[in-house]
Amino acid sequence: MTSFGYALARAELIRALTSGVATAGTNTTLDDTHKSWTANMWQGGVIRIIKRVGTEYFRDISANTDTQITFAALPIGVTVEAGDLYLIKNVDLAILSKLQRWGRNVDPTWTHAAEVVAPAAGTALVTQAVTAGMAGYIYGFFIACTEANSFLINWTSATVAYSKRMVFGAGGSMEAIDQIPFNEGLPADAGSNITITNVVAGAAAQVYQACLLYAEV
Repeated sequence: MTSFGYALARAELIRALTSGVATAGTNTTLDDTHKSWTANMWQGGVIRIIKRVGTEYFRDISANTDTQITFAALPIGVTVEAGDLYLIKNVDLAILSKLQRWGRNVDPTWTHAAEVVAPAAGTALVTQAVTAGMAGYIYGFFIACTEANSFLINWTSATVAYSKRMVFGAGGSMEAIDQIPFNEGLPADAGSNITITNVVAGAAAQVYQACLLYAEV
């Protein structure tokens, strides 16, 4: 590709889903330390790598981190270098809609649990197991009770226990859903459980219920 073609490729950057200039790379990866992508948001797309020396390559994307794209290997002896241009295109529209709504290629689903009457302190009102080899994210919750109490959303990340507390000054219900997971940056460990528990024992005849909006990658 001539320098004129390279200039045209630069102009085409604005029409890509994302684009930029590599800061480093290998035969199977491209780094752009100016980015802060969500993990695997470009998985399934196609990356176009444009070399200054006059060649370009198209590769399927298998994964990405916040600053690195992983793709099928380039020809032997070819590596991504600082200054190479890249464009990401051809992400499936269904995937793109998920990225726009949830920030990841996920479809969060509700984990429902039955009502519990007068639960003991620390009762798991709802439990979501994280699949082996996956990371769990909490996109929302629903809690209802007929009296005042406090509740904890509990999970472990890198074997460290975390929780978020919700305080009810009286009986009622609360539902929250967000595009950014409640545990963003602290994904739940594979094989562990995410739970919602009540802090104080429920009084006789008092009814509790909890649900989790959950996704994993």
